[in-house]
Amino acid sequence: MAQIKIYGLAERLDPIKARLSELLHTAAVTAFELPPGKPGDALDLNYRVEV
Repeated sequence: MAQIKIYGLAERLDPIKARLSELLHTAAVTAFELPPGKPGDALDLNYRVEV
C-alpha cells in the first residue's frame, strides 16, 4: 500500500478527484511494483481548513 499526500484547495481538487486518483494509482503501481487494484479504492480526500 502506498500513501500519497496531496495539498490543495477543495474547490480545485474536487473537480479532478477521479482523474487524480487514477493517475496516482497508476504511478504507485508502476513505481513500487504494487499489485494492480481499482483506482480510488482507498481514495479519501480529507480537507483541512486553516485560517
